[in-house]
Amino acid sequence: MVGWAGAVTFLVVALAAGVAVGPAGLAVPEVLAAFAAKLPVLGIESPLGATESTIVFELRLPRVVLGAVV
Repeated sequence: MVGWAGAVTFLVVALAAGVAVGPAGLAVPEVLAAFAAKLPVLGIESPLGATESTIVFELRLPRVVLGAVV
């Protein structure tokens, strides 16, 4: 039996893949850095431009979160 830890790990990996993979060709480290840049405590600047940021946060992320809820 995998348990809750395995299920949560699988969900997090699936969410990350759903946000990072797509025809826009965004690199996974750039997407992760953009998420880190949204945290005010870290003080990191996002490597994504305005278009890429819109793709991630307004198109892909809501779709993936809705898929996880369903």
